[in-house]
Amino acid sequence: MLLPAGELPALKEALIERLNEARLAEEIEIAVEEDSGHNKRRYLLLVAQTSNGYILGRDVLYSLREHRLRMKDSDIKEYMIATVVNDLTSEINFGGCVDRYMQDKLVIYQALSAGRSFVNAGSGRKHAEGSLHTKTARWVMESLAGVKFGGEAKEEVVGVGLKAGTLEWN
Repeated sequence: MLLPAGELPALKEALIERLNEARLAEEIEIAVEEDSGHNKRRYLLLVAQTSNGYILGRDVLYSLREHRLRMKDSDIKEYMIATVVNDLTSEINFGGCVDRYMQDKLVIYQALSAGRSFVNAGSGRKHAEGSLHTKTARWVMESLAGVKFGGEAKEEVVGVGLKAGTLEWN
C-alpha cells in the first residue's frame, strides 16, 4: 500500500475486512505500508499465493481520471479496494497458474524454448485465448519465428529451440 499517511490505517482495516468477507485468504499479511507523501498518490497491490503455489496479483493506481470525477477520499478508498479484490477474485476463480497480465509475457519464452510448452491461464475466461496483448504477442512470434500456437485456447506451442548466444534454432 502506498497512500497518504493519514489514510493507511483506515484503508488497511477496510481491506482486511473486505478480504475476510470475500473469503479469499486463510491468512493476510500486509507487507508494505508506505506514506506516498501526496494526497493524489495512491497505489494498492494484492498478491495471492494459491494452495498449489501459484502467485497471482492485481493492483490499482489512483489516476487523474478518478481525480477529475471529484471523488471523496472515502470513495477513492472503496473504489481501490473493490477493484483489486474483485479483479483478484476473478483471477483466482479462473484457476490458472498465471494471471492475464503475465500470460502475454510468457509467449516469447514459449516460442523460443525447445520443445512443447503449455501455459495454463485458467478456464472460464470471457476471452479464453487471452488478452489482446497475448494475442498480439502470439501473432508476432508466429510471424517472426514461424511457430504455431494451438490447443483449445491457443495456450500451447512447440518452440523453435533457440540456442543461447546465437541466432540459430532447430
